[in-house]
Amino acid sequence: MSCTTKTRVSPAWASPSLAAASATRREWYDLLHAESRAAGFDPRIVDWEAGVEVRTATHRLVTSAGGDVVQRYRFLMPGLSVTAHDRGVTQTRSLKTLAKPLIATGHLHFAVPNRFRWELREPSQTIALRDAGEMWVIYPLLKRAERYSFNEKTPGEWRETLSLLQTGFPQSRAELDSRFRVVSLSETNGSWQLTLQPVNAFARRMMREITVGLATNDFALTATEMVFADGSRMRNDFTNAVLNPKIADEVFRWQPEADFKIADPLGK
Repeated sequence: MSCTTKTRVSPAWASPSLAAASATRREWYDLLHAESRAAGFDPRIVDWEAGVEVRTATHRLVTSAGGDVVQRYRFLMPGLSVTAHDRGVTQTRSLKTLAKPLIATGHLHFAVPNRFRWELREPSQTIALRDAGEMWVIYPLLKRAERYSFNEKTPGEWRETLSLLQTGFPQSRAELDSRFRVVSLSETNGSWQLTLQPVNAFARRMMREITVGLATNDFALTATEMVFADGSRMRNDFTNAVLNPKIADEVFRWQPEADFKIADPLGK
């Protein structure tokens, strides 16, 4: 008995950049040095890093039916990170699509029971403040602002989600338990790490969990880290806290200027 077999070979594929010569090591060093210099010089910068990773790979798939597919890739993965610290708050945002996190610094005021003011970067690029029954998210450079109302007309699920912004400042164990389920508690580097999960199902669709850092000696808030539904993270590290200062009411209030564009995301 004899048989005849045929082998089906698919054309090979390669990244277009493979046809071009790669930069020399000296050229990479010069490029990274230029990018680092472009980051600027400032006493608030405490760390910086510039890097690039180039990888080549060959993938070959052979099937029992005679298929043969060869693919050759060249991957280029640049990364630049500059960390600055100023006025007590360092915020780090890690996105799944970025090799390096986004880091910003700023300042936080908080007054019981639920008034707060966040400012990120200097001059301020983002300001979030809450006073009484509403919260503002302000983008001064863009002349834009968003207003969120906390009243009986606001859907309950959105009130629960917006209240997550106050995480880290509970006034009692009962208040904490009403909003979160304790997932774990551990101690590392002189800080208690309390991992919480929102009780409200709608809030969990926005934020899967949050970890609150508390100093082991006085239970002062040291950090919060939120894990969002898409896997991204936002971490806030708190330093240089000043307890019980006199904070003027104007700190928590804002009146939009005439040229600001105001949006009401929860408005009907």
